[in-house]
Amino acid sequence: MDWGNNWLAPINARLHERHRYLETEELAALNAACQGALRLGHETVHRQFREGAKPVSLTSFSAVVRETYPWVSQENLSRLLNQSLYYAAKTGGYAREA
Repeated sequence: MDWGNNWLAPINARLHERHRYLETEELAALNAACQGALRLGHETVHRQFREGAKPVSLTSFSAVVRETYPWVSQENLSRLLNQSLYYAAKTGGYAREA
């Protein structure tokens, strides 16, 4: 979810700096889970938009993401929704309402 230098970069090395006890396989699994949550967030916004949800609500978005990834914090759900809406708007899939 990081913008800037770490945008879309794997989290393995940064996570290892904070949690030295994690093995390479664990770091790879955590990175894959985070990438999966990100993908699901983006797909959820596109799907909800196609189904007529204007605007996509945080409540419905959170329910879908947390069904598969219950560990995602409320703060990150909000950030993921905003980022997903941004990408959907950039690709012509969603027009944000003021």
